[in-house]
Amino acid sequence: MNSKSDKRKGSGKGKSVSKKSKGDLKKCQVDFSMNEDYVSDAFKQLFSKFWKGEAADLTDSSAVGYNEPFRCCQLRNFVQDPAGLLRDLRDQLLDLEFIEKNNDLYKFEQSDDLKNASFPAVAGLRRLLTGPLLAWLRELTGIALTDTVASTCSRYQFTDGLLCHDDELEGRRIAFVLYLVPPWEQGDGGLLDLFDRDESGQPRAVVRSLVPADNTLVLFEVTPESFHQVSEVLSDDKCRLSVNGWFHGPPVARPPPHVEARPPPRPPKSVEEETVYAWINPIYLAEETQLDIRRQFEADSQIQLEDFLLPDKYAAVTAALRELPQWEAVGPANRRRVERCRLDQLPAEAAQCLALLESEALFLVLSQLTGLTLHRLAAEPTPEEGPASSADSADDDKDGSTAVCRTEVRRWRPGCYTLVHDHDASQREEALDARLFLGVEDWSDHLGGFTSYLARGEDTELLSVSPVPNALSLVYRDDETVHFVKYINSQAKSKPPFYDVACTYYE
Repeated sequence: MNSKSDKRKGSGKGKSVSKKSKGDLKKCQVDFSMNEDYVSDAFKQLFSKFWKGEAADLTDSSAVGYNEPFRCCQLRNFVQDPAGLLRDLRDQLLDLEFIEKNNDLYKFEQSDDLKNASFPAVAGLRRLLTGPLLAWLRELTGIALTDTVASTCSRYQFTDGLLCHDDELEGRRIAFVLYLVPPWEQGDGGLLDLFDRDESGQPRAVVRSLVPADNTLVLFEVTPESFHQVSEVLSDDKCRLSVNGWFHGPPVARPPPHVEARPPPRPPKSVEEETVYAWINPIYLAEETQLDIRRQFEADSQIQLEDFLLPDKYAAVTAALRELPQWEAVGPANRRRVERCRLDQLPAEAAQCLALLESEALFLVLSQLTGLTLHRLAAEPTPEEGPASSADSADDDKDGSTAVCRTEVRRWRPGCYTLVHDHDASQREEALDARLFLGVEDWSDHLGGFTSYLARGEDTELLSVSPVPNALSLVYRDDETVHFVKYINSQAKSKPPFYDVACTYYE
């Protein structure tokens, strides 16, 4: 079990400041001002019409704004900086204590709220945000913004990113990002990607990408439509530093939560007895081994069965999946990005493997390995008597069995992930998750791709499952447990994709 919860971390990079110089700095006061162009009557009128939807996209010599896919603008050279105060601001921000943030949605480093910062340039920027900029936004947007302004410093470095979300929470009305970055190019990653929406109001595709630029302020309205992400930082020597947060006000009306329709679970099928012995490692069909595994599973609610398929079958299924051209990217991005194969398009070897995992014989094997009632014969023998024969039961009728399963075949490569938000509140369930990993080569968790289990509403990880070649991972989860597959980052480009047959079994 690996813990990947948030950890405190020092700033690492950035200009060091001695205790004496820090004390001297705190006696100073630094004041920042907005670019005088943005407080002119002409620009204020132009901006106000844009924000209120009374004009088309905003185009100005130093500012640009878009109405699609949602209202967003960039104000270049936002802070007047004749004395080079922004350099001091960057240095002081990097001397803050950062918290490493790492969960299903993001990986980056973040400071505490800047209202607690004592460095003079940081405090000066905070005064600009909560004073002149807040008043400016109240006047020009027509939104009754409160005095609450949340602000933190975020630091994104190589492989860091923030996946698709809409920012809506606790009265957030306008989001802002002030970039303090070195010269930045699109190929460096770290872009602010804006999504359009499908007919259900869910994020569909990135239709606009904003490249970070130093001393540029980005503003966008927080609505049920404001789906965006910070793409993975691809540069290994640049720091994407920003001050970001939200201006708060009366919450906007939101539509009911979108609930996805799921395919109905299917009852088990029959397979020939010879199929079971031709595919599964015989050690997992032996009564003594099954009893040992069952005791461990009942104690831990999870186990990973290595070398589950016989070598020739594992090699054949892996080769067939690697040659398969039909893989469909599946979203929406605020829930997942995976590549999936339609089950009716599976090559023969993979279809046979899937049929085995959906078979009544496998339901019984899993009952013997876990103690769950996935087969009507599972409850008949006691542990002392030994389990019933799975192979002999392969063609038994299913009268009295209510167990069912959902299955999918997926390909995993850089950019793939699932989020905790993948679990609708209406889909609370108790189930056995089984994942058969195929084509995994020298995988490491720093690449992502591991499955993390959490208690619903909590951040502390309960369990982490890493991809292991030809391993069947079994995890029992109750209705208060959720899980996600961590975003696979660009470092995995040197690895071939791996695959899994993911099955969820219900008693």
